[in-house]
Amino acid sequence: MLSAIRGARLAYLLDEKTAAMPTKDVAKSAEKPDELIPNPEYDEWVGKDQSVFNYLYGSVSKDVQAPVSNCTTSAAIWKAIQEMNEAQSRGRVINTRMALATA
Repeated sequence: MLSAIRGARLAYLLDEKTAAMPTKDVAKSAEKPDELIPNPEYDEWVGKDQSVFNYLYGSVSKDVQAPVSNCTTSAAIWKAIQEMNEAQSRGRVINTRMALATA
């Protein structure tokens, strides 16, 4: 999965810190310095993010789809998948240690 996303140059969407795109920008106008205007890049970001989201969601098994079904961004689904993998890895480490201790 990751190699395809990197190949499309969309890996930045998987990082929660850099993936968020504001829906509004502050106007640079001297007449109305506090006026919020729509961010012209937001719609493009949403399109890319949802493409990656659909790719990730469609690539995982049905067992994984249920826990990530509440995610709304590609960064959120990626984080949830990583957390599930980390939990499984920790469980395997504990089981291996117990097996070694009893052997």
